[in-house]
Amino acid sequence: MRAVFLSLSTALILATAVVPSVSAADEPSVYWGARIEGAPFSMANVDKLESHVGKRMSMTTWGQPWANNGQFQTFQTSTFQAARNRGYLPMLTWGSWDLASKAVNESQFQLADIIAGKYDAGITRWAQDAKAWGHPFLLRFDWEMNGWWYPWSEQVNGNHTGEFVKMWRHVHDIFSKVGANNVSWVWCPNIVGRNSTPMTGLYPGNSYVDWTCFDGYNWGTVKGGWQTFDEVMSGSDRITGGHDTYHELLSVAPTKPILIGEIASVESGGNKSAWVQDMLRNLPIKYPKVKAFIWNDQDEGDGADWEVESSSAAQSAFKSGIASASYATNKFGSISGKIVPLTASTPSTSPTSSASLAPSADSYTSSAYRNTVYGTSSNLRVNESGTDTTFMRFDLSRFAGRKLVSASLKVHSSSEAWAGTSSTLDVRFVPSDTWKEAYLTFNNTAPVSSTLLGTLSSAAEPNKWYSIQLNAGSVQSSVGGSLSLAVALRETDVLLIDSRESGTGTAPVLVLTFA
Repeated sequence: MRAVFLSLSTALILATAVVPSVSAADEPSVYWGARIEGAPFSMANVDKLESHVGKRMSMTTWGQPWANNGQFQTFQTSTFQAARNRGYLPMLTWGSWDLASKAVNESQFQLADIIAGKYDAGITRWAQDAKAWGHPFLLRFDWEMNGWWYPWSEQVNGNHTGEFVKMWRHVHDIFSKVGANNVSWVWCPNIVGRNSTPMTGLYPGNSYVDWTCFDGYNWGTVKGGWQTFDEVMSGSDRITGGHDTYHELLSVAPTKPILIGEIASVESGGNKSAWVQDMLRNLPIKYPKVKAFIWNDQDEGDGADWEVESSSAAQSAFKSGIASASYATNKFGSISGKIVPLTASTPSTSPTSSASLAPSADSYTSSAYRNTVYGTSSNLRVNESGTDTTFMRFDLSRFAGRKLVSASLKVHSSSEAWAGTSSTLDVRFVPSDTWKEAYLTFNNTAPVSSTLLGTLSSAAEPNKWYSIQLNAGSVQSSVGGSLSLAVALRETDVLLIDSRESGTGTAPVLVLTFA
């Protein structure tokens, strides 16, 4: 959460991360950037950051309020064009309030006023000018609406339950009426906390949203306590009350690509360079529906040293991570149509196509340590059913409507000499896809069904890949959603396999072939 609006002189640089399948990791697949003071009105600080990290960014974004001292603001054609000339994809954070006051309780900007048409004339002119410019851009409109720090929240400013959706649809309908179809709408709540308004009541509907989004920070000891990158993404009992923003967002809009509208870490309370490294290495693997992120590259005082350059170690980690071929540079100055994820993450439309997926979550439970969480372990332990059971979840949402021909699960045995087993492995279907690797234990385990997806007679050797053929008919029911499965042995023994935390070279892989 950041209760600070981005003024006309304050800019955001957005990164849009498109996650490829494992087999497409060598293709550019992530639009990226950072929020930088003064950009894109001045590019001096942008050039400075790009020189520090050794790569050009893909997108630029800035903020604009609806009004300033009572005057409805106009569409900034020259700024949009300057961003496009530089090869960036533009994104505007657009807020329904007056910059002069920036108050939470702005009676002239209650949701009911917008619904009633009080600002229709200004909105219409703005939308007409957006259409006249004609090129694609993202509109991140009235963000963090599930909090209580902006006047468009239903918790403040005399607003009422249900009004945010009505307001959003009213504004969107004006754009549709004038034909401003070059706009991609971004719906962006804050990470979910104990007092957040539930997202389900704030989502305008799939026909009114092109990208979903959320904002989240690791505040460290500045506020709340240190959180790992995974805890920012998918929740922490200590900070968020157990809310898992990533999966809650997917439950609201499972087919939409996701932006991380704002993200960063402070230095105090942990190892920022390791945090940055973990984010850039694992974001495409662990959170495959995330297609975008923006790093907040500013020092906002009082310990909130978000910028990449807060230490040489943090800068080096960012430079190393962003050098990956997955992260695209500024080559989008001539595109047309709406802004969509890069094709590296899109399954082939040829008659037969294959995709290789890393798990979006994996962990194991142990009857010997009934309350222990193993979600961050680099190994997954498999033993006789009822003792040690490994769980994996794969995101199949982007394959909605595809006909599955075959499926197999590839696992890599750990390098320990005793890691293999001669016992038969069973892979079974897990009906629940809401379990969280950050909290899964033997005592709160996800129920395993009797549906057998596949078997393997043995995996006797350490440090070796094994492939388990799965029943395509049984897996087909999960295409378009999530597939959760469990792996256990038929006899008492121990098998260690590498988890997704071990890295892309040895993480489990689900191989799918479609007609």
